[in-house]
Amino acid sequence: MERLKSIIITFLLTLILLGCSDEEGDKTILINIPNYVPVSSIDKGDHIIVLFQKSEKLTITEGYNDLYLMFRDEKKQLKVTDITFSTKTYMMTGNELYYGATFPDNKANSLKIFPVPTYFTKSENNIDKWFFEITYKYKNKEYKETMQIDVSSNIFFTDFTYDNKEYFISQINPINGRIGVMDFDMSIIEKEDGKYSYSNNFTTTIKVTDGVIETNNNAAPIFIKDGFYKGTIYVPNIGGWEVECDLFLDGVEVYKHYYPILIKTEQ
Repeated sequence: MERLKSIIITFLLTLILLGCSDEEGDKTILINIPNYVPVSSIDKGDHIIVLFQKSEKLTITEGYNDLYLMFRDEKKQLKVTDITFSTKTYMMTGNELYYGATFPDNKANSLKIFPVPTYFTKSENNIDKWFFEITYKYKNKEYKETMQIDVSSNIFFTDFTYDNKEYFISQINPINGRIGVMDFDMSIIEKEDGKYSYSNNFTTTIKVTDGVIETNNNAAPIFIKDGFYKGTIYVPNIGGWEVECDLFLDGVEVYKHYYPILIKTEQ
């Protein structure tokens, strides 16, 4: 019953968010987020919480997920940005409680929603049920709320262990292969003593091959910020290609990351 109520609330919120506005002084700010989809929501009566994914459709998978939280005062019909909160994710595997990684930003963005980059780091089945927990204080009252999330497996999410740390690689781009230059972006986090953090110290080399030729004009990913590495690759024609990205720490190669690309048409 609670699950059905949450689904109904999420559907109604989608309609509301596409059609209403916030009053802020003399300004009217439209609540219209066309590239964000609601994942789940909680209705507390005087306020609501909505978890969004920045995507055209809902695609929660293992690895990196671009998630955002919105707090909304229902009486004032305004988004709440003066709020401090914390988050965590976890799942049950048998009798074992297993935690994922979240890195909430308590500063709202220009849309008045809070970035919460989230990594679901383990899956035993095609779909695992995770719990997204939010702890916050609102109008002098403490809250701890939980959303249940279905997480699909991701064959391109990889991990490896080096020097007593576990590393997790999420391939972000390319999403769709095409002939020409493509972004080659990845996000890397690490886990040590049960704690997750961004992994910012890798250097890389890269090569792109179809098994016969190796292409030129590729730029190995370099660290940008918060575990995010950005590079570019070049693929000259259709067919099956493989990207080999070697990862180095302090000049020592610690992992070879392989990423397949299949291009069926020239478009």
